Amino acid sequence: MASKAHKALTADFLFDTTTGELLVKLVTLALAAENAVEITPSDVTVLTACALYVGGAGSVVATIGGVDVTFAAVPAGTLLPVKATKVKAASTATSIVGLW
Repeated sequence: MASKAHKALTADFLFDTTTGELLVKLVTLALAAENAVEITPSDVTVLTACALYVGGAGSVVATIGGVDVTFAAVPAGTLLPVKATKVKAASTATSIVGLW
């Protein structure tokens, strides 16, 4: 039996009831991962993950779209929905898992 990814898309909107102005738009896309790999931060290892699970608190320095981005003070248990091609050695978070 073939497996399928389960997908869910939700959107929440917050409007100012006086002006009708859109204040907040939150869109959540949840995908069930079919693969996972433990990540050892490295400046050279190329990843295929579409999300990163951070098991131990700290910073995550990731290459996204060719640019290094620092996610500071990421709490333990956080899921970062980013398509990172690298998790750099400068990261201080621990127990990082790549999901796709």
